[in-house]
Amino acid sequence: MINDQYLFEIFRLLDNSFDDLGWYPGDNETEKLLGMILVQNTNFTNVRYSIRNLKDFFLLKLSLR
Repeated sequence: MINDQYLFEIFRLLDNSFDDLGWYPGDNETEKLLGMILVQNTNFTNVRYSIRNLKDFFLLKLSLR
């Protein structure tokens, strides 16, 4: 099983390998990472809807650090 530190490190390595492209929305790294995972199985409209719901129910206060 992949732990959260490992997943965060992968995200950081990829994020640092590219300039700030500004194309992937999100208020923080956790939100961006979650969106990147969710979009693999659905369209981005549904991802935005899901992230908004998680924020509304205060479930997106996760920290991957």
